[in-house]
Amino acid sequence: MGEGATGVNHEPKAAKLNASELEQQIDDVRAELGELVEELDRRRHEALDIRLQLRRHAGLVGVVSASLAIIVAGRVRVVRRRRAHDLLERGIAIARVLSILAREASSWRRALIRSGPVEVIG
Repeated sequence: MGEGATGVNHEPKAAKLNASELEQQIDDVRAELGELVEELDRRRHEALDIRLQLRRHAGLVGVVSASLAIIVAGRVRVVRRRRAHDLLERGIAIARVLSILAREASSWRRALIRSGPVEVIG
């Protein structure tokens, strides 16, 4: 293909536009960009506004709060049951130890009684 072949345009598209058209396009793009930035800023403020989000999602907040309360209450109940069970086991263990000590003391008492009088050295 040689220079000036059919369908070949050597001038850039921007060169075809005059200065006033380019300025108008730039102004349009700036205005659109300004609107987009304002919209993003508004959305950012809304997203970070806790009170607004709580009002918008009150139902969800209620469900999540109730769920957390149920979970915490269940966990507290389990912990209390375990503690009560542990206390019961400790009480049973102490009762066994006391029972064994009572039997041992009784057998020592019988042995001392059978052995007769004991001389105290001192």
